[in-house]
Amino acid sequence: MSHANSPIIRTPSYSRTTMTELVLPNHANVQGNILGGRVMHLIDLVGAMTAARHSRLQVVTATVDSLVFLHPVKVGDLILLEANLTRSFHTSMEVIVQVHSEALHTGERVQTSTSFLTFVALDSKGKPCS
Repeated sequence: MSHANSPIIRTPSYSRTTMTELVLPNHANVQGNILGGRVMHLIDLVGAMTAARHSRLQVVTATVDSLVFLHPVKVGDLILLEANLTRSFHTSMEVIVQVHSEALHTGERVQTSTSFLTFVALDSKGKPCS
């Protein structure tokens, strides 16, 4: 029996993606906190990587369903992002991204943001596909 045309089953853990960066002064506002737009950029990147890993196709961001900033991330801290697939539909995928800060000297971690995003997989002509 051939499995050549069988769908590939991927679990959420298969496409889980993590990313870590050091927050530098050029990423910060005058209060010494990372810019919200920078956090949004990183969330979009790690979310897209997760959706692309799951679908093995190019993806585009369709929606940012929610984004909550809970605590600031200071210059000199690490920003840690973890993205996990929460749902997969015909052409789209929902991803949750959880963001934490880590103080380098103490190791203390604080959840700073949470976001849900929807990505759409594209075929070679740029059209939504499954």
